[in-house]
Parts: sequence; C-alpha cells; structure tokens
Amino acid sequence: MESLSVIWIIGIIFAFISDTITMLIIGKIINGIAIGMAFVTIPIYQYEIIPVQNRGRILSIFIFSCALGNLFIYVIRLISERFLNESKYSRLFWAIEVIPLVFAATFIAFIPESPKWLAANCEWTSAADVLESIEVKNSSILKRRKTKEDRIRLGDKHYVIKKYSTGVCIKSCSINGLFGKKYIKEVCRGILLLFFVDFTSTSKILESLDYICQSCQIMGESLKTVTIFSLLMRVLFATAPILIIDMMRRKDVLVFGMFLTTIVIISYMILFLGFSIPIPKSEQPSLDWAMRVVFYPEKASVVLALTVFLDVVYYSMLVPTCWLYIIETFSTSSRIKGWVVIMSLHWLFEACTSLSFSFLMEELNGWLFLIISFICLGGLFFTTQLEETKGKFEFDPEFIMKESQYELSDDKTLSAQPANLKCFDESSSSNYVSSRGSKNIRNLTVPQDSNIKGKPFNSFKKSVKESNISKPIMNPWETPYGSMESFLNNEKLNQQPANASNGNVTVTKKLADAYNRL
Repeated sequence: MESLSVIWIIGIIFAFISDTITMLIIGKIINGIAIGMAFVTIPIYQYEIIPVQNRGRILSIFIFSCALGNLFIYVIRLISERFLNESKYSRLFWAIEVIPLVFAATFIAFIPESPKWLAANCEWTSAADVLESIEVKNSSILKRRKTKEDRIRLGDKHYVIKKYSTGVCIKSCSINGLFGKKYIKEVCRGILLLFFVDFTSTSKILESLDYICQSCQIMGESLKTVTIFSLLMRVLFATAPILIIDMMRRKDVLVFGMFLTTIVIISYMILFLGFSIPIPKSEQPSLDWAMRVVFYPEKASVVLALTVFLDVVYYSMLVPTCWLYIIETFSTSSRIKGWVVIMSLHWLFEACTSLSFSFLMEELNGWLFLIISFICLGGLFFTTQLEETKGKFEFDPEFIMKESQYELSDDKTLSAQPANLKCFDESSSSNYVSSRGSKNIRNLTVPQDSNIKGKPFNSFKKSVKESNISKPIMNPWETPYGSMESFLNNEKLNQQPANASNGNVTVTKKLADAYNRL
C-alpha cells in the first residue's frame, strides 16, 4: 500500500504542475489508477487484518471517510472561491489532496502486513505473530491464554490456516479457476448484486443534485445550502453502519435498502411524469446539459427531500452492506481475485451510467425512472433470494469433499463436490487425513468394520469408494498428520466403545448445522 500512496502523489504532482491538457490528462489517469487500486486493496486488507466481529465496522469507516472527504473538499471550495479564481482553486484542490496521502504513507510504514499475504509467501511465523497480536489486543486474560495455547498446540502454520480456511492451503485461486465450476456461483452472485446496486443509478442522481436544484428553481446561495445539507446528512448517517452493521443480518439490510430505493425511484417517476412542467425549447440552454422540466415550490420540496433521503439510504445501507456481503460470500481462496473482478466491474458500471444517464434523462425525462424502477424491482427480488453470510462458517469448496472422489486437479488439490453433511453414520469412526505435504491431501473415511492393515493405499481408496458412506470431513488441524503408518496407528487408538465417540458426534453435528446454515 505504500506504493499506492506514491502513485497517487505522483498523479497529483502531474495535475498540479500541468500547463497543458496532455499533462492534466496524464495526471488524472495516474490518479484514477491509484483510486482503483485503493478500492481493491483497502477493503480486502481490512477484512484480512480485522477480527470477525469488527469487519463490517472497519469497512464502514472506509466509506464514512470517503463521505467526510467529499464534505471537506466542498467546504474548502466554498471558502477559497471568495479569494481565488477557478484556476488557482483547482491547483489548491490538488495540493490539499497531498496532505492525507503523506499521513497515510507515513502511517502505512507502521501497520503490519496482511497475515494471509505472509502465509501465502511461506512466512508462517510472521503471519502467526500478526494474527496473535490482533487476537490478544483488547481481549480478556482467558482469551489471550487460549490464543497462545492454540498457537503452541497447532504450530505457526496450522494456527494461521485455521484462521483463514477450512482447507490446508490458503493461496488464492487463479483467474481461470475463479470462473470454474468451484467458484462460479460466488462470482455470479457478487456480480448480480453489484449490478442491481450500481444500475439503480443512485450515485448518478446524487451527482446531478445541482441540476435537480435548478429544476426546482433553487439557485445561488440556496443551492450551496442544499448541497451542504445533503453532504452533512450523508456523513451523519454514514456513522450508523459503523455502530450496528456487525450486529445486523446482511440480507435483511439489503432487502430493506433495496425496498426503500424502489419506493423513492417510483416516487421520482410519478413526480417527473405527473407534476413537472416541460421547459420550451426556446428557453432551454444550448451548451450545458440541464433537466428539461421545472417544479413548482410545493413539489420541489418533495423532490429535494426524496433526493436527500435516497442519499442517506445509499451510503448508510446499500453500499456498506453490499460490499461486506460480496466479500463474505467469497470463499478463502477466491476472495482476493473475486474482489478484484467485482471492483473492476464496479468502475465499468459507474462509467457506463455516467456516460448514459445525462443523455437518457434529457431524452426520456421521467420515463427513465420507469426503467430504473424495473431494475430496482429486479434487485429487490434478487436480494430476497440471497443466502445469509453473517456468521458464515467458511467452508471452502476446494477442500470440502465427498469420499467418492480422490483425484487431484490441475492445481494439485482434490477435485470433488461439497459433501452432504446431513448424511452420516453417527456410530462410525472419525475421519482422518493422511498427508505427505500440504499440497497433496487425501481425505479418507474409514468404516469401523474394515481391516486395512497390510493393504496397499490404492486398494484402501477403492474399498472406501465402494462403501459409499458419506461422512463429514474433519478440519485438518483437528486430525493427526503423518504417513500411512501413523494413520494406521491412530486407527487402532480410535477403536473405542460407542459411548466414547460422543465427542466426535457432537463435532460432526456442529459441522452439519454450520453447513446447513449456508
């Protein structure tokens, strides 16, 4: 992230010293790259570094900071325009951007690297140190002791794996793998949710606040007052998700937010089609874009109130919850690549709506809101079909498997389908993992009545396939590691009376309940 700050500062310098259009465009392109990298990097870093119970809060702080920055810049504009002309104000605006970036670049030097990135680069001790420092900070003495005991018992490597994955590998999948059968459902769900949120065109309506005010016959100082009020409400209500989003069900917030957005858009359509007055072409501005209708004072107040309310709903409910849901819906190995794809599409959708909204608004007037209303209704129906992700137990589809498949895929992991955890024999023995390295894992289920001693490994696999018994796969950190000989020794130790397996039955029931909640 230090390189991100440097790139951003370089873009600002280009814009600040620009004396030609070419240099200004170059500076803006560099700034755009930096902003795109920030929206990709920061939410993922926050998700990986922050404890589960505070992830939504920290992500909401990022969105709140963006809203606060918009208010700050607008206030600076109001103050400086009394003393500076437009050219000098533009340079001041770019210079002010450097201040938070310098602080950020300095602060980044003191924050830890992402534990998952460290682990993916085999720096297990450093990753475990960072995770332990996160877990023990502001926690009770009992929690600190348990964290230290877990690390000693599991070792650095599996202590980190336990925090990030149900599998034995936490490396990210490839882009090709992201669109394979293992992750395509997660990707499609995230893309569709993003599509419905972006194509409600809420952000474009809010960006058109000046033109909406003009159609409501609000000019001059009154226009500045309305803008300040709208930004203040955005900042004020953006604090709400910081306080409560981690306690709320993501699906409920999305459904309610989409419902309110649909109501507002339908109200816009009614007002624009039924209560607006078209402007004669002779009175329309020829150079600048503007809305081709005006409202009388009574209806103008309703339009402005709906606009401010839409702003509040969008930034306090839809955006933070949508981002949090999308990040949570990805499994461990697909999250980074998936978020990169989602953010890339987000900026593509934003560009499309920015280019088309003003043209469509000019040509279609209120009928545009009819089209958006259908999109909102589709989004409302889609959100009602979503699965809840709050408290989601991160089963990774690359490692939760049926016993009927043991083939290795091209990426050296077992290729199999998610196991049906509802079908298992409670009196059966536990599952074991036999491994010769973290990249080549065999998840096996052993019937109690089987006698495998002296049989080759392949014939044992065949007997397991033929048994056709479906049992849940235990987490790798809860099972012994070692060679086939170690596996057989542990199998002997596990031959206990039926009443001694109650603990294993309890664990399997918890796994089944967790999987059913998905």
